Amino acid sequence: MAEIVDSPGAWQMSALHTPDMASAEKFYSTVFGWRLEMAPGAGVGLWRLAGSTRRANHPTLPDDVVAVATLASPGAGVPPHWAVNVQVSDAVAVSRRVVELGGSLLMPPTDAPGFRNAVLADPSGGVLAISQNVEA
Repeated sequence: MAEIVDSPGAWQMSALHTPDMASAEKFYSTVFGWRLEMAPGAGVGLWRLAGSTRRANHPTLPDDVVAVATLASPGAGVPPHWAVNVQVSDAVAVSRRVVELGGSLLMPPTDAPGFRNAVLADPSGGVLAISQNVEA
């Protein structure tokens, strides 16, 4: 188990992107005991695991949140996948630096409640997301 999380440069969160949230909820609740709590009308939810305290020091999420769920558009041409988020202190600056170093910006820094996220690709095409905590 990682000891450093939610710090700049460390793993911050994983997020499932899927057009079939009902099937995902059934699968992950059966496999891991996760409970999905969707935000009304937002297409985003939190995977929660009773007893988890990994996020106890996180300013914007309940202690028992273990991952995020995002409802993907079925017609977008992107297959269901898990995204890995790395914590950063400045999503805009990191995005600029990635481009300067030959990477690409797949989704520019975008604000969501409590976070500023971006999706990047390294020069070889490896994709990851970055996430900056922001005041809600």
